[in-house]
This record gives sequence, structure tokens and C-alpha cells, in this order.
Amino acid sequence: MSADRFGWHSELWAAPWSRVLRRALIVGGVIFAAALIGILSRPVGFLASIWPANALLLGMLLRTPRLTSGWCWLAAFIALVLADLLTGGKWLITLWLTAANLAGVAMAYWLYSHFHSVDRTLQSPLAVLHLFVFCFCGALASALVGCGASIVLFDRNIWVGLAYWFSAEMVNYITILPVILTFPYRRIVQWFQQTFAMRRVELDWLRLAPLFSLALSLGVMMAVGGSGAIALPVPALLWCALSYSLFSTMLVTLIFATIISVALARNLLPVFAHANFIDDTVSLRLGLTMLALGPLTVACINAARNKLVIQLDHAVNHDYLTDALSRATFEHRAGHALKECIAAGKPVAVLMMDLDHFKYINDHFGHRSGDLVLIEFARLVDGQLRKGDLFGRLGGEEFAVMLPGISREGALSVAERLRSMVAAHRFAGVDGKLLKATVSIGVGYLPAKQRIERERLLVRADEALYLAKNRGRNQVQIQDVQVPAAAKS
Repeated sequence: MSADRFGWHSELWAAPWSRVLRRALIVGGVIFAAALIGILSRPVGFLASIWPANALLLGMLLRTPRLTSGWCWLAAFIALVLADLLTGGKWLITLWLTAANLAGVAMAYWLYSHFHSVDRTLQSPLAVLHLFVFCFCGALASALVGCGASIVLFDRNIWVGLAYWFSAEMVNYITILPVILTFPYRRIVQWFQQTFAMRRVELDWLRLAPLFSLALSLGVMMAVGGSGAIALPVPALLWCALSYSLFSTMLVTLIFATIISVALARNLLPVFAHANFIDDTVSLRLGLTMLALGPLTVACINAARNKLVIQLDHAVNHDYLTDALSRATFEHRAGHALKECIAAGKPVAVLMMDLDHFKYINDHFGHRSGDLVLIEFARLVDGQLRKGDLFGRLGGEEFAVMLPGISREGALSVAERLRSMVAAHRFAGVDGKLLKATVSIGVGYLPAKQRIERERLLVRADEALYLAKNRGRNQVQIQDVQVPAAAKS
């Protein structure tokens, strides 16, 4: 494989040195810290019981393609070598172990990069199967390169070294990599912003029930012991998968696997006999790998289902062409918004909008050009609305907007701004033809502290629209709602 495949030349000349250096330092720093954690977890006479560095490196490369340059690979190599040398490693063995670690990462990354249809976000039913296959190949490649080190370091059989290394890589990949691939950066940032803004975050104790059950099952597993005890937390893990988000499930599974691995390495887990430590460790790691696949698969399928539900809900509630609310959804939500405004004593306005002479556009420029005008018109209107305003397509070229809590002057200002913006805009039709369009707008306004039914407010807005069209189009008219004295109380 050429050096340019990993970005040596392209990044060297295309990106500033500061950007290249910053990325390399980030990769090197993270991998160095992860390697130190793994080295400190080494039982006496064995390789590390927890080795997060390889999974972290693979996850960073998959999540952030900018880090796949040769300089970042070099930074990871230096970090692994430096961490081992600083903790007493010898040059030959250090280079050997580092080559084995990077061989596994390179294999898994190569497989991921050559199967573009694979879902790296783990939100499809087959995502975990792909993850397992690629991690299996990566772990096997790493074990084949590094298993010979067990002979040199610990005077153990090469097959023992192969099994021990492979099982460690598998459990690390399967438990750590999903956490990185599903890490919700934006949600974490929003959570920290709310926390530092001193906003009250209510804790739902019922939401913690699956975690409590997992902790309880771990205690029972410790008390019962035996080879079958490892299966006792399975129901709790599945409960977590069905109750929490994809990332939360991955994180819980990682914490569970880490606790088990550390407990076994420190001889704190009375599940197996200490006399067969190597065989028991390999068996437990493979068991943890298979056990983790259960909640991971359930979480992925649940995430895929939720995604489909959201898409279906959006398709039902929104117009397929303009993405505005459908007529039924707009009227339903407008009714609720009107009730809330009346209960709070707030004013409310409804804008009825109709594109002028739209039939002329369809007849002279084609229906596809008409569709493009509708799409662009909806985009323009939606970009001018506040959060909480409602925007829907009532049918054909007719749209409506509800503006809760707005003054009469404010409603007129919004309507006039939309009218002038549409009149000044040039809409792109088929073959790049520029089209002109105007809009007539009728405003129905309900002052504060008055009551009315949704239908009457919409009727007043429709009457104002009819008036705007009769007076020459491309203008705004307003009709105040006349509320009977008996209905004002």
C-alpha cells in the first residue's frame, strides 16, 4: 500500500503544519494514556487484562476520517512504544507488541473502509454482526503477530499465547469500540451546558431500575459462583438495552465487562478455580464477548426501530413535498396552541398564505417547476419563523402559519416581511429558469384574554386572505376576531 494511501503527501502539502501536528498530538496523547492504563492492568506473569488502546485507536479512525493520515498512525506507534519503554519494556519486545497491536487495528480498519454499506453508527440490525466479524479478524491478526511474545516473555506455549491474546482483543473490541462509535458528542455538550447553566435536572429513579438490577445480579453472581454464574446478569443487561439509548447501553456493557475483567485479574471473582487461571481467563473473556453481543444487538435493533418510528411519524405529520406540517397535523396542533394561549391570556395570530396565479406557473413552466417553487417558498417561510410557531400546507399552493403570543403589529410585520421577501425572490425552475412569484396573506388576530374556537380564527384569516386577493393580490390584510361579550369571560 502506498504512503499516500494513508495521507502522507496529501496532508503534508494540503493542510497547515499546525493542523497536522494537533491531530497527531491528540491521537498520540489518547493512545499513550490508554496504553498506560493497559500496562498497569497486567497481572504478574501475563499480558494486560484490559487493553483499551487498540479499540480507542480504531474508534477514533472510524469516527473521524481526518485522523487516518500517516502522521496520526505514526503518532499512535510512537505513543505505544513510549508507554511500554517508560514502564520497563525492552526495545525488541516493545516493537514486537506494538506491531501486533497496530496489525489488528489496521486489519479491522481496512475491512470497515472497504465495506462502505456497513453502518458504522450501529443503528441497523446487522451492524453488530458486521462489528463482530471485523473485530474477529482484527483480533486474530493481532494475535497471530503477537502470540509468539508469550514464548519469549513468559515461556508459555504459543497456542496459549494465541488464545490469551485473541480473547483479550475480542472482549476489548466488542465492549469499547461500540461506545466510541455511538458517542453522542452534541448531547454530551448540551448536558454540560445545562449543568453549568445551573438548570435543574430532574432525576427519574425509575429510570435507574435496570442499573440497580444489574448491580444486584452482579452481587448474586459473586455469591453463587461457578461457570454458569456469568449468565446471571443477562436479563438485567437486556433490560438496560430496552430501556436506555444506544450509547447508554454500550457504556453499561463496557462497565460491566470491565468490572468482570478486573475482578478476574485481581483474583476477586470466585467463578472459576484459580488453578486453571489461563484457561479460565480465556473462557471468561470469550464468554463476556458472546454475552455482550446480546444487549448490543437488542440496543441496535431498538435504535433501528426507533429511527423507523421517527421517520414514519414525520411522514404522517408532514407534507411529502414541502416538509411543512400536513393539514390535519397543523389544525390539530393549532387547536392545542390556541387553547394554551387562551389559558395563559396570550394573543395569537394565524396567517393564511396563497401563492398568486400559481396555475399560470404550472401551465407555462410545468408542474415540476411549480413543485420547485412550492419547496423553495416553504423553505423561505420556515426560515423566518420562531421556535414554537406552526407552519403547515393546507393544500395546493395554500399555506398557514400560527404565531402564538404575538402582538397585532408583530403579526402584521411578520406577514409583510414574508410577502416582500417572496416578491423579491427569484425561484429556480426546471433547467435553471428563474421564476417570479408573489403571495397574498390574510391575518386573523385574536387579542389577549379572549376566547374563541380554532375554526373561527381560521375562518377570519381566510376572510382576510380573500380580501387581499380581491384587492389586487401581493398584499397583506388583517381581520380582528370579534368575540361576543359573553365569551370574553
